[in-house]
Order: sequence, then C-alpha cells, then structure tokens
Amino acid sequence: MEDNQVLGTVKVGEQLIELIVKRYANGNPAIIGYDQATGQKFSNLSFNLVSPDLIAAQTLEPGDIMIKTWSENEALAESARASGLFIDTGKRICLQFAEAEVWRVAAEN
Repeated sequence: MEDNQVLGTVKVGEQLIELIVKRYANGNPAIIGYDQATGQKFSNLSFNLVSPDLIAAQTLEPGDIMIKTWSENEALAESARASGLFIDTGKRICLQFAEAEVWRVAAEN
C-alpha cells in the first residue's frame, strides 16, 4: 500500500466515500474515508493500536490493518466489507471496549 493510494469508493447511506491510504504517526497504515462530493474527511476505517502492553498487537503481520467496526463506523465497515476491496483475515484484537477486526487490502494479496 502506498500513501495516498485510492483503494476504491463505497456507498454509506447516500454518500460516496473514497477510501484512501494514509499513515499514522507511528508508520502504521491508516485507511481514511473522504466524502467524494465535498472532499471532507468522513471517518477513519482503520484503528491504530500503539500500546506496547497489548500482546495481541504483536500478532499483526505486515499488511494487516485493524478495522473499527463498532459505533459510528458500523455502516462504513459494512460497506467496505461488502465492496470486495478488503479480505477479513479472521483475526480479532480484543480491546476493553470493543473487538477490532483485522483485514487486508484485497489487491495486495
């Protein structure tokens, strides 16, 4: 995945959301959704886990992306999953407040 790479577009409600690769400050890949009509940020699809205390984070392999599928991200995650742009690895990261899914970009496999 390259920075600023457009992965594709998904529909959330009536909005078309363009999914673009960015980077978190620690270098982990970030998948950010932008409203295609306005260019405004819609939401982060990905979730950045940086706590060294969480052993589960060490199970991530290069190319793995933690996805926020809960709360305000439910509709975006459902559309992204259905789009075929991503592959669910089946891995899960248990957090105190939710469970993050681990996906990969389909084009990278």
